[in-house]
Amino acid sequence: MRALIVMILLTLTSCGKHETRRPPLNNNLIQEQAEILTTEEQALRFIQTAAVANFIDLIEKEQTDLNYQFNNGRTFLIEAVLWSQVEIIKWLLQRDDCDREIIDQQGLTAEQHAKAIGIQEIISLFQGDGLTQEELNQQLFRTIQEKDYSLMQETIKLRAEINIFDVKGMTPLITAIFLKDEQAVRILLQSRQADINLPDKRRRWTPLAWANSQGLSRVATQLQRMGAI
Repeated sequence: MRALIVMILLTLTSCGKHETRRPPLNNNLIQEQAEILTTEEQALRFIQTAAVANFIDLIEKEQTDLNYQFNNGRTFLIEAVLWSQVEIIKWLLQRDDCDREIIDQQGLTAEQHAKAIGIQEIISLFQGDGLTQEELNQQLFRTIQEKDYSLMQETIKLRAEINIFDVKGMTPLITAIFLKDEQAVRILLQSRQADINLPDKRRRWTPLAWANSQGLSRVATQLQRMGAI
């Protein structure tokens, strides 16, 4: 009888230990699960956690497509707006390969999301790319020098001053004429903001005088048709 009781107690003890036993943690499995994230998903995680340096480092290291769209159609820029990540927004907007016009499944661009949220600091980034007026003006002259017509048009849209003078006393229009860049001249004139009679500060030549001096007959004709003297 005593032997039977002992056997029963040993069985119950053994069952109790079995119930409380936990399987060992599989660190390799945990690591594999963490590595399931794609580069884009990891970048999104960095946006959500405000890990600015990590986000930039990942994008540059992996050469990730800045305009990648998730299943909801959102890009990194749209996500950064929704998570109010100002520094990431600034960095993205300064990249030439970041397309701000992409719309998500809601039919909204990043800027439209910003306006819907109503945070003025973020809205202003889209209105001026985070650049000061002086920086915008410098960028306009630089785009003329580098013949970057796309960025030139974008800079004008961002309200760069068309009739400002550079250190040489020349306006953007006169600079374009001096460089004999008719495409740049066309863009500046199409903006309807350039003063076609504003002379440079050194020679006091008007754009028309510069056009004649540089042998740009088509530009001279266009200026005259617009009322240049």
